[in-house]
Amino acid sequence: MLREIGPLLGRGTVGSREAEQQLGLLVEQVGRAFGVWRAVHKRNPDDLIAGNNLATVCLLLNLQTDRAHDLARSVYQKSGTNEVFASTYAYSLHLQGRTAEGLKVLSALPPTALAHPAVALYYGALLSVAAPEKARPV
Repeated sequence: MLREIGPLLGRGTVGSREAEQQLGLLVEQVGRAFGVWRAVHKRNPDDLIAGNNLATVCLLLNLQTDRAHDLARSVYQKSGTNEVFASTYAYSLHLQGRTAEGLKVLSALPPTALAHPAVALYYGALLSVAAPEKARPV
């Protein structure tokens, strides 16, 4: 996702250089987070939060994607009512070309969960691909 945003910034818009710099800092920070979550998950593979965060970082950076998809599925299967875990799994499905399945996972969540900022981001991204008429600004 982060790599997909970069080319959109360099279109000569006002502030695009600043946005590119901010994106660069964000990518650097997420890269560091990869090392942290990998170490935490290695120490405690049963930690669902660590597994979910490692899967998220890997998916965003396009690193170890097979492992990330497995982690996202495993974490979701162990705690499918957690909206953050569900959103990670839905995004994983989307990246595998299974957007409709990802939307089904998210649609099973209560409306209040879909309003959670992290969940809303993924829900909106999937809707914009599968059902753009339903995607709308909040």
